[in-house]
Amino acid sequence: MQSNEVFASMVMTSIADGEHLPLYPARLRSFACVDLTPSGLLFPSGMRSLIDQFGDLVGPLDKVFARNMLLPLFKRALDPEGQAFLEGHCLDAPKMGLPAVVGLNGPRSGWARATAACCPMCIQDDIAPCGNPFWKRDHLVPGLLFCSRHQLPLHVPCEMCADFRKHPNLTTHPGRHCGCGLRPLSQATALSDADMASETEMAKAASNLLQPNYLPQLNHIGFATLVAKSASELGLVEEKGVNWRRTEEYLKDTPHSRLISRTSILLGRVQVGAVLRGKAVFRNPLQGVALLIALYGTWDAVEAECLTAASEERQTAPAKEKENVSLRSTAARNRKWAAKNHDRWFAHYVEAYREVRRMHPDDTFSQLMRRLPRCAGYFLSRANMVAAGEDVPTRFAYDKALDRSFSGHIRATAKRLSDEGYRGRLTQRALTRGHRMDLAWYQIRDRLPLAKLALAECEESEPAYRRRRLMTLCNSATVLKMPQFTKGQINEMDDVAVRKFLKHGVAQ
Repeated sequence: MQSNEVFASMVMTSIADGEHLPLYPARLRSFACVDLTPSGLLFPSGMRSLIDQFGDLVGPLDKVFARNMLLPLFKRALDPEGQAFLEGHCLDAPKMGLPAVVGLNGPRSGWARATAACCPMCIQDDIAPCGNPFWKRDHLVPGLLFCSRHQLPLHVPCEMCADFRKHPNLTTHPGRHCGCGLRPLSQATALSDADMASETEMAKAASNLLQPNYLPQLNHIGFATLVAKSASELGLVEEKGVNWRRTEEYLKDTPHSRLISRTSILLGRVQVGAVLRGKAVFRNPLQGVALLIALYGTWDAVEAECLTAASEERQTAPAKEKENVSLRSTAARNRKWAAKNHDRWFAHYVEAYREVRRMHPDDTFSQLMRRLPRCAGYFLSRANMVAAGEDVPTRFAYDKALDRSFSGHIRATAKRLSDEGYRGRLTQRALTRGHRMDLAWYQIRDRLPLAKLALAECEESEPAYRRRRLMTLCNSATVLKMPQFTKGQINEMDDVAVRKFLKHGVAQ
């Protein structure tokens, strides 16, 4: 009898194929007396001990990594050192700088945010042994908008329901929510048919690349080889370097132009030039996938080219790895040469800079530098240009535009969350979340007076938060015995009365 109970427990709680391991313990809250959910959604640390606790319910480490985590996808864009860094973080103690290693930090990463998303059709099809749907790792890849299987936009609940740390009872499995209902991701609702096809293509590629046995040769060397080959055949890369005019025209005219724009692929000519020449890869694998789709037209064409070049790629892999090892010494030699020839080439590029500055007086310094040849960056910097008395744009124009953008985002977010009945307090974090520079708020806030003013006006105090929550409860049809106060009546109440009625409404 005891053995039957153990077997039933194992069947009811074993992990499903494709279930995201960090959210697997959330589904077990119905059976476990303690909450084992890690604090991170994508790459939590210390998973070795958690896997050991579950034992046969999840299987050995290599099996868990292969079918229940995002590592197979993100490891493809990393060299062996980066792969060891990522695995060490997930298994044992946390390591600083992980978002930068996997390409989820910096100015190129604002489009790829971790979101507890799901597909409404998959919720009905993918059922765990306990009878509830499970969190699929395919839908939790940051930046994806569509389900690769059903070609539907991914759906999310409200921000409160998606916070599995603060509200664990609402995230035991996808589809649960506080009554807000699942809504499609806003970025996926206004796309043309061609843009939807591009996004679906990227989602299909990401789902396939999560399988370690799918195109194993498509690692960081494979990405670089395929990109360099296609860029050369299309004439984007020539003997002297990248033909930027042709590159920008091609990526603008491609059917996947919106995907290229959304994934910030063309941000930073130095990095993009190295990628197009096969000297580097994007650390975020989805950016590499998007670039390959744009260069080859479809992911099926990428797959065919990868299979055709498999034998050739295996022969060139050792040379590429040797080249990566020597990158540091090459960079040191380049710096030494640039220092020795600085005066000569500084005078040469300053003339080109003056002409570009005259033709584009409203550009920022970064925009002006992007109009110059790539090598100009080795000799021209803001500091040495100012020291030489050159006309260098101030940061004022950029800061002014960023200030307007941030303040508008804060006010729009405050209105949206209030209209949606957001159950949390409108804090600084809630109001700035979602802006492309939100992670740098504390570093740049002193340069943004309008944004600071908007935050001071929109951020809720505790009493204001309670009044808004009471107003929401009064308007809720589910609270039948709640007195129907008007907004004016609530504003005239003291905080003690607000607390009293709020407690009564929550109890209802």
